[in-house]
Amino acid sequence: TDGVTKEVEVPDGDYTVTVTTGGKTETNANIYINGGERVRAYTLEAGETQENEQPVVPKNGKITVQVKGDNPNVTEIDIEQLPTREKAEKPTIYIAGDSTAQTYNYTKVYPQTGWGQVFADYFNDDIIIENRAMGGRSSKSYDNDGRLDRILTEMHPGDYVFIQFGINDGAENKPERYISVEDYKKLITDKYIGEVEKRGGTPVLMTANAAAWWDEENNCFMESRKDYADPTREIAEETGCKFIDENKIVTDAWNSMSK
Repeated sequence: TDGVTKEVEVPDGDYTVTVTTGGKTETNANIYINGGERVRAYTLEAGETQENEQPVVPKNGKITVQVKGDNPNVTEIDIEQLPTREKAEKPTIYIAGDSTAQTYNYTKVYPQTGWGQVFADYFNDDIIIENRAMGGRSSKSYDNDGRLDRILTEMHPGDYVFIQFGINDGAENKPERYISVEDYKKLITDKYIGEVEKRGGTPVLMTANAAAWWDEENNCFMESRKDYADPTREIAEETGCKFIDENKIVTDAWNSMSK
């Protein structure tokens, strides 16, 4: 009644984890996989059941499932390995990022637009664009949410994954987002880049979008978000990953405009 933990050693690959809960009494549960909260706390009435399926990539050769709550009523935890995928007919570009890339509902927030929202306009039908960016996410919370695992378990050899974080990662007052620079570099290198390459894909690393910070003294836009932009540049240099320095490109473009 006070929670269930299941830890399984597994070979490299892609998996789905299905957690089934429910029983003769009321169910109160939430689900963590490899340390990240995948299903927030929920309640089922007595007699109700619920299947929660999540995409999972092993962490250090293991999958760890924790079902917590006052009365989680776990009836089954099923771990299934997915088949290896072949190269698709058309390559897909996935975008993993934050609010600056997110797709927005124009009926509610126009003209607010993420760059990923209009990215497909610059490609023909031979390329598929999957914008998976989500506002408020850091590299840590995006991974803990299972959003990166979903990309990794769907992608095919020959696909691309654009990776852009660094705006929310330094939020020390929000522990679900905050990640130290050292851990940021390790997570981006080992999982975001390493796991994409392991699946035959091409990672494309990007610095965070620039902020419009004005330098009154020099009458220009100043460098911004260097706290994670500089480490991102270091990762690109150290790994040889394909790299777009969007932070610099945008700042330079603003400063090239007539004042």
